Amino acid sequence: PASSDPYNIYVNSSPSYLLPYKHNQVMTFYGQSGILYSSIYNGTSWEKFSSFMPVGYVRSISNGVTYMDSTVFLCMKLTSAYTGGPGLSLVKRTGSVSATEQVVTLSPNLKYGKLTLCGERLWFTWVDTLENAIYAKKYFIRSNTWSDSVKLVQAGGRLRGTIISTVAPPAFVPIAWYEQDVSDVKIKFLRVPIDATEKAMDTDFDGLDDAVEAQYGCVVGNPDTDGDGLWDGQEVVLLGTDPNNTDSDNDGDNDAEELYHYTDPINVASNISGNTAPLVDVVPTVTNWDVRLDASGTIDAQSDFLRYFWDVRDADGKDHYVEGSRVSLTTGLQGYRLTVDDGRGKQSVVEYGVLPDSTWIPSVSKENARILHPYHCELTINPNPASGPCVVHYMLPEKSRITLSVFDLRGRQVKQLISGQETPAGRYLFTWNRNDYVPGVYFFRFESGNVKITKKIILLQ
Repeated sequence: PASSDPYNIYVNSSPSYLLPYKHNQVMTFYGQSGILYSSIYNGTSWEKFSSFMPVGYVRSISNGVTYMDSTVFLCMKLTSAYTGGPGLSLVKRTGSVSATEQVVTLSPNLKYGKLTLCGERLWFTWVDTLENAIYAKKYFIRSNTWSDSVKLVQAGGRLRGTIISTVAPPAFVPIAWYEQDVSDVKIKFLRVPIDATEKAMDTDFDGLDDAVEAQYGCVVGNPDTDGDGLWDGQEVVLLGTDPNNTDSDNDGDNDAEELYHYTDPINVASNISGNTAPLVDVVPTVTNWDVRLDASGTIDAQSDFLRYFWDVRDADGKDHYVEGSRVSLTTGLQGYRLTVDDGRGKQSVVEYGVLPDSTWIPSVSKENARILHPYHCELTINPNPASGPCVVHYMLPEKSRITLSVFDLRGRQVKQLISGQETPAGRYLFTWNRNDYVPGVYFFRFESGNVKITKKIILLQ
C-alpha cells in the first residue's frame, strides 16, 4: 500500500501500460505532453519517473515484452511530431537508451498493432480494416533485420480486434480475433507455425538459435541442456539464468523450482530454503452470537502474498468454508481451523475449539450420518518439481466418469493414464513413475463431468 503511488503525476496524465521487468520488478508508463515516462518498482519502492522516449508519443501502448532480462520492446502508435515518422512503431529500450522504428506508416485503416516474442524473433501484427485482414512482419532481434509483410488471416466477417500473447512457444504463434457477421461477433483462433528458415535456425525448438546455443556452450538438439526443467531459450532470452547450470545463483535451489516458488533464480538471497511459514495471529471478538475472527495481523518474514482458508463450525454444528483474512458470523462459534498459505510451499495452521469436519458432507443414505467426501474436485501432484516418482492425488465430490492425461509443452498428449473410468466419490492416489519421460515441463489434465483441472509438473534430471 505504501508504494501504490510511485509519483505524483499531472491531472491530464494517465497510466498507459504495466510491464513485467526482470524477476522481481515491474515497469509502468504514463504519457504527458507527447513524452512517455517510465518508473520501475523493485519489490520495495518505486523510482522516480524519467523520460522513456522523446516527443511523439500518443496513447496507447498496445503491448510490450522484456527480452534477455533487461531489453524492453513496446508496440505503440506515434504521431507525426516524432522525427522517426508517424505510424505503428516498435520501440526498443536497452539501459537508458531508446530507439524507435516505424513498422507501418500512419493510416486510418491500420489498427490494433501488437507484438509477441517467439524465440529470438518478434512478430509484429496489425489489422488492415480496408482489406479486412491481419498482417505480420518478423523482427530478427540479433541481426536487427525485418522480414517482408505477410497476410496471416483474410477474414470473412468484419474484423473487430485481435488477441495475441506477448510470449509465444518457439514453434508457433497463437493469435485470436473478433469477427462480426450479420448476426453476432465470433472469436476465431489460429496457430501460425514458424517457417522452414526459422526451423533450421532453432532445430530443437527451445527458443535459442543453434548458433547462439553453441556460443553459450549448450547442447544443440537438447532443448534443456542442464536438465533443470527450463528450456535453454527460456533461460537466456527471458530469465537471465545460466542454461548450463541447474542452480544459477548457487543457493542450493534448482532454477525451475525457484521460479515455481516465486523466488529469484539469480539472487542468492532469494531462495526456497530460506522461506519460512507465516506467523499466524488471530484476534477473536465475541458478543453473544456475533463472532468476528481477524487474522490480518499475520506476519510473513518474506512479505509473501498470503491466502487465508477458514473451516468454521458454528454454534448449530454447521460447517462453513470461507476465504479471506477476516470472518464474521451471526450464529455463534464452536471452533475453526485456519490455514494460511504463502504461495511458495509454506503453510501455517491454527485450530480452536471443536474442529469442523471441513472435508465431510452429510450422507444421503443415512440420516445424520457423515461420510468422507470432498466438497470439490481437486488434483495435486507431489513432489513438484520432481526428480523421481510422484504421488498423484485426486478427489471427487460425486460419482462421475474421469479422464486423466499427460501433455507436453507443445500441447501434445504424451499418455492417457485414465480413460473415461466411472469412479465413485472419494479420495484416490497412485504413484506415477516418470521413467518414460524426459526432463522438462508437463501438464496433467483431469476431467470429471464439466470440471476440468490442469496442473503443471516439472521433471528434473
